[in-house]
Amino acid sequence: MAYSFKQITIYAFDIHPVVSFLKDPSKTYFQPAFQFMGDKAQYQQIFLSGKPVQTTSFLFSGLPAQERAKSHWWKSYGDIDKKNGQPDIWHLQMPFVDRHFKTALTVSHDLPGVTISAFPSIYLSAIGWSVNLKIILRGDIKKADLVRFVGWLDRGNTPGLTFNLGKDKKEVFRYFTNLLLQEVYKKEEPPHGGMKIINQLLISLDSYEGAVTAYNGMASGEKALMRSILFGREIDPLQLATEERNAPLMHTQISTSGGNFSLTNFEKGTLIFLQREAKTEKPINREHKRKISCFAENCKNCTMMAYLLAEFYTKTAGATVTSDLGFLQGQLPQILKGIPLNYGNLYTRNLFAQHKGLSEIK
Repeated sequence: MAYSFKQITIYAFDIHPVVSFLKDPSKTYFQPAFQFMGDKAQYQQIFLSGKPVQTTSFLFSGLPAQERAKSHWWKSYGDIDKKNGQPDIWHLQMPFVDRHFKTALTVSHDLPGVTISAFPSIYLSAIGWSVNLKIILRGDIKKADLVRFVGWLDRGNTPGLTFNLGKDKKEVFRYFTNLLLQEVYKKEEPPHGGMKIINQLLISLDSYEGAVTAYNGMASGEKALMRSILFGREIDPLQLATEERNAPLMHTQISTSGGNFSLTNFEKGTLIFLQREAKTEKPINREHKRKISCFAENCKNCTMMAYLLAEFYTKTAGATVTSDLGFLQGQLPQILKGIPLNYGNLYTRNLFAQHKGLSEIK
């Protein structure tokens, strides 16, 4: 079966848990303008005030109230812990956000007939940060070009592809992290030591021409294509059985009809294919486009927050409870358990049931 892709959205993000605050709370890690980050009352007050915290490169403000109210993810997440009918900003570690329009991000590429837009943003809280890149490909996207593009995002060092802020994703993440270390944190007191930083890609196949087929009903060539896109390397259909053994995937059937599904590898990320809504329609169904966009972003936000909370909790185990952050650390298991109960889409339930690091937190 031939799939012809017309629009792809890719979210690339990393996870930086800030563990030094609890490992050695005697030191000061934030720049003066961000000292409020470790104080529960000040964090909530500044978050809800809407007043931005500005540096040379950043303009951070609490996640907008409209976004918290309208986003299915943020609304459900806020319902996990409420005080006086309102989300407990501190306990949930609702993030401050910089959509980062000050620094334009562009992609130079050699993909014929394709336009690429890129948008950076930073999510910052007391327990860490995440650099996010939202990348949208539009046009007649050849499958081989898409696989190569994802491979570049995953592993870098691909001729014909580069960002204006660095040759690959790793350098762009480093660019923003260095700015954070200079303008938010104190560079002489790194907020975390050497550790493996989680990097994830979430790929949404937004628009295509072709049939609607459940993943389990796909021929081996089509399954191999889905895997090729997710892993960013060409996979031979004849080697599919070996690939399935060596790199197992969490398959989530998102709709009862079977046409909408996601594939997740916990090390790499997730491929989302809402085929029923993504199939090209004339006139364009704007509600379908909205559903695709919202579902992908909600899954990205859910994964980002779950991984950050879990990483911070596990890496600060045994910390002395002498501060607001110390008390917060002990409450994070309840917050994590509340995620699949309050935001109960099938992707989230599967993630928390099958991801070892999430399922084992008690």
